[in-house]
Amino acid sequence: MLRHAFAALALVATPATAATYTLDLTGMIANMTSGSFTFNNIDFQAGGLTLSDITPFTVEAGDTIQFTVALDGSFVVPKSFATPGYAQFVGINFDAMIPPIEPVATSGVLNLTGLVGDLPNPQPAGCGNCVGLIGGRAFGEAFSFTGLFGSAVIDALAAPYEITSVSISYQINPTPFAAVPEPATWALMIGGFFLSGGLVRARRPRARVTA
Repeated sequence: MLRHAFAALALVATPATAATYTLDLTGMIANMTSGSFTFNNIDFQAGGLTLSDITPFTVEAGDTIQFTVALDGSFVVPKSFATPGYAQFVGINFDAMIPPIEPVATSGVLNLTGLVGDLPNPQPAGCGNCVGLIGGRAFGEAFSFTGLFGSAVIDALAAPYEITSVSISYQINPTPFAAVPEPATWALMIGGFFLSGGLVRARRPRARVTA
């Protein structure tokens, strides 16, 4: 009986093996969308580009998503105004920004390639209420890039979550103002913008899964 008890304890204590998903994505700049909205009497401009209509895959806490994105042109992030705070953001979004489950915590590394223009003082990538990574700066001139790469770790997730699309997006403030929402609020607003407007879907790469 004691031997069986030890066997059961060992089984319970063994964690599930975390998965790593590797995405090689492309995007066509001609499919980029943009729009504007107002939040707390502050004007915002946002834009985005769906990179793929990928084969859906399901992530759990502890899983890693590695990604490489190559664009056929320059993804332009326009000039932004803000004093003080964070106002100019760019990010990669794995499915909807706000999943129908809580909590979600994502950390990782986000790198831009083919960067044209200055990108001073980038903020750490990651957000607490979205399946994605963001990077930003307080205010600045327009800049552009032709690709990005990095990795995201799903740090906390209340339940398994299916990812069905990947996009990149930006948010700026086109006019000066005195207060700026926190990055988590940015994620919420971007999510609402894309969920209401929809995005053009591109070709269909597949996710590779490694143990």
